[in-house]
Amino acid sequence: FLPFVNTDSGRSADVYLFRGEDGTTWMLLLNATADANKRQSLQQRAQDLVLQVTDLEREGDTLYQAKSELEARVRERTVELSQANDRLRQELAERQRIEAALRESESRFRRLSESNLIGIMFWDVKGRITEANDAFLGMLGYTREDLQAGKLHWEQVTLSDVRSRDENAFAEMAETGACTPFKRQFVRKDGSRIDLLFGAALLEGSTNKIVCFALDAARY
Repeated sequence: FLPFVNTDSGRSADVYLFRGEDGTTWMLLLNATADANKRQSLQQRAQDLVLQVTDLEREGDTLYQAKSELEARVRERTVELSQANDRLRQELAERQRIEAALRESESRFRRLSESNLIGIMFWDVKGRITEANDAFLGMLGYTREDLQAGKLHWEQVTLSDVRSRDENAFAEMAETGACTPFKRQFVRKDGSRIDLLFGAALLEGSTNKIVCFALDAARY
């Protein structure tokens, strides 16, 4: 805004310069001798327009900054998600590898158990014999029906004079996870006794489930 600019006609004029959105500039000349109220009104409108343009520029700057910050957060989050996805894939691959190794181990153990080359049984610290292969059942004279009926218990097949040796074996298992194989007498279903080479180990990840193997000592 340029007030009281002298023109070629010898008159004074108020000059208003406006710039359009397309970058063009245009000029408004108002007779400086015009009504004072009219001049003030136009001046106020021009000032309001300047303020509006300034506010829009500020809003534009604010929006641009917000957009830049949002894009930065999106990029950062994208990197985090990508890294998390990579870790997840690695964990999944490791889990699949462990599961495959576990299946292979279980398969080998099942073949050994079903071969009946040695007696194998599972029991817990409460003395319940939960599983046994035919070789172990045959050594003690029990049937699979006896096992399924819960008639086979550690106390039933154990002599009182070997329990102290069992306690030593339990202590060794608690410390190392397995006990050193030793010769042990068992009580058969008919009351007779049999000497077996016996060993035991805690199942991996358990503190109360035990797997045992037994060999007829008379054969070795």
